[in-house]
Amino acid sequence: MNRHGIRTGSIVVAYQGDVLAVGEMSRKISEPAKVASLSKAITAVCALHALDKKGMRFSAPMRDVLPELLAKYPPKDKRFADITVAQRINQSSGITTRYHRKIEVLRTFKKENKAWQLSKIVQEPLDGTPGSTSFHYSNANFLTLGLVIEALSGEDYETYCTREVLVPSGVKNAK
Repeated sequence: MNRHGIRTGSIVVAYQGDVLAVGEMSRKISEPAKVASLSKAITAVCALHALDKKGMRFSAPMRDVLPELLAKYPPKDKRFADITVAQRINQSSGITTRYHRKIEVLRTFKKENKAWQLSKIVQEPLDGTPGSTSFHYSNANFLTLGLVIEALSGEDYETYCTREVLVPSGVKNAK
């Protein structure tokens, strides 16, 4: 938080119910947050949960987790199908911020149409080799993970993540 100029915040890192690390800065972890941007962390956990339930690995490539969508919307850059879930989560997929700046039309829906957005994203070439590219923040990675969750679970993102990850973690009113 100091490195990035964040003056107020708190975080807890836990694994299988054990607290591994706590960080507080001008805010106690016991104070509920009225607003928090946790969608990427939640999406990552939900995607890993959905993979695990299907017996798939973190290293699963898109061609294995989204075969129908990639057949329907063939990527211009063939490497797109090789991007793994891990590379999407750690933002080393070769997809950069250019995707959500260039494809402004992705923001035109009140309720997103993920498959349609994917059809636009796959028209763009990757900016780097998946896994060999340094971290580049891009919403496109997490949009695709939302599709992974839906494809593996057979449910919409919010229903699956709420039931399988949030409620069991004690989060009952997030939207």
